[in-house]
Amino acid sequence: MNNTSNTAPLAGARLLKAAEVMPLTGHTDTSAFWQFVHRNAVPFVRLGKRSYRFEPQAIDAFIRSRRVGKVVAV
Repeated sequence: MNNTSNTAPLAGARLLKAAEVMPLTGHTDTSAFWQFVHRNAVPFVRLGKRSYRFEPQAIDAFIRSRRVGKVVAV
């Protein structure tokens, strides 16, 4: 059996809880946040039946992918 995956190993990686990601997406309501996550395919890691975490790099990439317009350096 081949146990390889298409993702980098997460061992030792700092994973964020939903409460840490919610302010980054502008959410204060947990239910609305999870609807947003599922509707917009926000990447997350499922650790157990009701345990979810987010990779900081994946959240950063998701937010950057939704940027509109050019970023102007000052």
